[in-house]
Amino acid sequence: EAINICPTREITASSGQIRSPNYPSNYSSNTSCILTIKQPLDTNFTFTFTKLDIESDEDELTCYDYLIISGGSSETFCGTTTPAPFVPGLNVVTLEMVTDGSIEQSGFDLSFTTIQTTGLPPAVSVCPTRSINPSDIGRVHSPGFAGNYGANLNCKLTLDVPSNKEVEISYNFYDIELDIVGTIGKTAALFGILLFNCKLFQLLMPFLLFWLFLLTLPPCWLLSLLLKLTVFFKNIWFTDEAIQCSKDKLTVADNSGHGYTICGHAPSAGSPDTYNDSDVSFHFTTDGSGSGNGFILTYKLIDKPIS
Repeated sequence: EAINICPTREITASSGQIRSPNYPSNYSSNTSCILTIKQPLDTNFTFTFTKLDIESDEDELTCYDYLIISGGSSETFCGTTTPAPFVPGLNVVTLEMVTDGSIEQSGFDLSFTTIQTTGLPPAVSVCPTRSINPSDIGRVHSPGFAGNYGANLNCKLTLDVPSNKEVEISYNFYDIELDIVGTIGKTAALFGILLFNCKLFQLLMPFLLFWLFLLTLPPCWLLSLLLKLTVFFKNIWFTDEAIQCSKDKLTVADNSGHGYTICGHAPSAGSPDTYNDSDVSFHFTTDGSGSGNGFILTYKLIDKPIS
């Protein structure tokens, strides 16, 4: 039996068929659903489309409705051209379908399979607290990834890095509980403070018009966009001290104090970070409430530049 992408939920199937709501009849307007599929570490998914019919412009360059498949990489699908098979490259993937309030089409029909990948760098959990001698390349993940991590964790994994090496770290995926209400509140407070400065009013007018535009969106679109903006503002505007990732967080740092704290959700996190002052630690803390899927990152030891 085919799996409906709606309603939002998590499943653990290793293969199957996924369809848009009502397929092959038209999907509904103002839909917003996220289907998460989890498999054991080092499992790779392949998604193969049988049919794609999702509203876009004539050239299929602008998606009015869309399906996003995300894992280690992410791709957006719309239009009527059947895509090539897509391999997100991670053992946890999300399929998100969002539709607007106008034209409905038949949607999509796809199948997925999984395969256990061999030859990947060794992977270790951030828990329990300990120090290890790192391999030249390796991975660090939250406990039980990609199952939900536990509550009230306080674990610190330290890599004993040789003095002639530095560490390059790439974030493959993270889904760590974020204080969305607090972040939106701080964003709103920042706008409020700026509005008291009349000299900035003209500069702020485009932002005000943008927020008025948001109020015209369908509720499901508005919620999805607000969640994405929350993570954007958290990553771009606020330091860790301002947001504090007050629920759960992962902090990566070397002996100099150079570090990076993450929470929220991202299938990957941009370009690698480099740490060049001796040992590197991964400190993962969680509160007593809900949890996300966790994180997985890759580290690589590279030679320090000769000074």
